[in-house]
Amino acid sequence: MRSDRAWTYILADRRDGMLFTGATPDLVRRVAMHRQGIASHFTRRHKVTRLVWYEPHSSLTQASLRRDIIRHCRRRWKLNLVDASNPEWLDLFDLLSMLPDIPQLPSPMPGPRPCCAATS
Repeated sequence: MRSDRAWTYILADRRDGMLFTGATPDLVRRVAMHRQGIASHFTRRHKVTRLVWYEPHSSLTQASLRRDIIRHCRRRWKLNLVDASNPEWLDLFDLLSMLPDIPQLPSPMPGPRPCCAATS
């Protein structure tokens, strides 16, 4: 994985289920920690381990700002965000852990536009 990137990501327990939004400089390692139950009390308690969406950023600061924006969005907006690039709500983790570099998902919107600008 490239070291000059950071990631904003969404985990779910199932399609349209419980959601968790995070940011990390190492997506594969962090999601593996969630899956092992050692990254977050919330994800461990609610078994939120399926990686359903991610987005690259050039710095952890940018990824963290995007995470904070997404966390304040309405639930419907988050579900639409996942649906736009992963309509089957597949767990993307197994695919990522086998690749030398993380592929970019299609973006449903240009740039890091705040969710409050989108309709919910």
